[in-house]
Amino acid sequence: MYSNCSLTAERWFSLNGLPLILDGIMILTQAFNLCVFHYWRGKEPFVLLHIALAVMSGLLGMIAAVTPLVRILPWDQTGSVTAINLAFRSFEYIETLYTLILLSIGVDRWLSVEFPGKYRAEISKTKICQAIAAAVVLAVVLTLPGTIVYWNVFAAFCHKPVDQYVLTPAQRIWKIVTGPFILGVGSSRFFRRG
Repeated sequence: MYSNCSLTAERWFSLNGLPLILDGIMILTQAFNLCVFHYWRGKEPFVLLHIALAVMSGLLGMIAAVTPLVRILPWDQTGSVTAINLAFRSFEYIETLYTLILLSIGVDRWLSVEFPGKYRAEISKTKICQAIAAAVVLAVVLTLPGTIVYWNVFAAFCHKPVDQYVLTPAQRIWKIVTGPFILGVGSSRFFRRG
């Protein structure tokens, strides 16, 4: 157990209370979105992308709540720091997936405006589900190797924010390669098929 976990009420609220309130609002908002999508009549296939986006946003809220929740629980240096590190890695994956789904929504909407007749004739729930599945796989390809190779343990504490780590030159190269290069090549190859 870490001995210096006493916090003033103001510090506790800024580290734990406020983040949990914001995460709760995010989760409830996305749950409301999912209810609206559930009862929406005559759903077009593209709505599946928006449902996936709402699910990812809700998951981001849940994962972001891990750090303040772990701080509130009795602090165990090994277990607490490991839980926070796993939450950060999960956040990286879900954030990447969220971005890919946003990209899919943008491309879908562009195709529907640029080629309305062909889009209407060829779009289906199956194709949208394939786009979501491709985003899931591409998010794994973009995040898992970096997580395995560059697993830096974040310095996590019960009484102050998580310390940021400095990117090494190799990590910067990884971010550059996985960001614009793979994202651009992967998305253009997928959407060229449709």
